[in-house]
Amino acid sequence: MWWTLEARLWDLIRRLYEYRCTHQQLDPEEISLEETRIILAWLTDTAPRITNPEYIPSTRWLHTREHIKMRKLTRDNTHDPIVSELDPDATLRQARGLMSEDEENERKLLKQVFTYLRIGDIKGAQQVCRDSNNYWRAASLKGHKENVLWRKMCFHMARQPQTDRYERAVYGVVCGDLDSVVPVCQSWEDQMWAHFNAIYTWKLEEVLLPLIDQGYTDGRN
Repeated sequence: MWWTLEARLWDLIRRLYEYRCTHQQLDPEEISLEETRIILAWLTDTAPRITNPEYIPSTRWLHTREHIKMRKLTRDNTHDPIVSELDPDATLRQARGLMSEDEENERKLLKQVFTYLRIGDIKGAQQVCRDSNNYWRAASLKGHKENVLWRKMCFHMARQPQTDRYERAVYGVVCGDLDSVVPVCQSWEDQMWAHFNAIYTWKLEEVLLPLIDQGYTDGRN
């Protein structure tokens, strides 16, 4: 174990050393941003790979769908804690839940999506969503950290207290929100990755916002 940790540490030192040797003339802010990205990439590359992913049913919210059908037939909607619609925002908008079987499948999906994001495989995360008939969730992961408006939307989702902690963590990863990611971290490497992911996002925003403002100003002139 110690040999592995030492080898990984030397790998990080090598990456940083090679970058510093070839980029000495850059602006300090750019150097800091890139070195943060290098450390984040190292933490991603050294994370355990996914070897036996848990099966996620493709029948999205099947039990909830059947429950809604039965409720319509019986016309009994009194104090029902289950949603009455099946759109992605139904649980938040109605402040209601899913049937327990669907809740469990959602948690499995979100945990698996987070695991793919942990190793830097956003395409794998999107594919899991598509395979389980959650195309809208795959689309919600398509944004880029450079897109400030998209990250604000993800931050809003990451701070919804009534959603599953893995859902908060998924959106926390893509928007750089530390507080929503740390609760699901399982190791000190995970926690370090969460911190550097947040730091990199903040630094990227510091670099991009002046450029966006400048472009907006130039466009008006």
